Amino acid sequence: MKSQIVYFSRTGNIKKFVKKLNYSNVMEITEGIITNKHFVLIVSTINFGEVPVEYKKFLKNNHKYMIGVSGSGNKNWGSNFAKAADTVSKKYNVPIITKFELSGNTHDIKAFIEGVERLENEH
Repeated sequence: MKSQIVYFSRTGNIKKFVKKLNYSNVMEITEGIITNKHFVLIVSTINFGEVPVEYKKFLKNNHKYMIGVSGSGNKNWGSNFAKAADTVSKKYNVPIITKFELSGNTHDIKAFIEGVERLENEH
């Protein structure tokens, strides 16, 4: 993977997922942060399928470099599981790489890495 991985972790699940990737090119979203590198966004879902405000603020100024999105969620939410990934994908016309539950498992990590590498080969 060459692209930057960008995330925000409200509950710690996405941070755990990112650590499992064992990848150094990561950036955690903080207030006012800007990037000029291609990135893959890992987004969480809050409430009933909403994108958290931290992501909205980040994407306002950085979306043009996003090449894909992956979503974390809880399958207990049914059709709203990782729905923020759907919202971001549609709004910014980028593909969804994966959706995973909570902090993901070994299969989710493998699918994410393979998905990012496929996307990078297309760019």
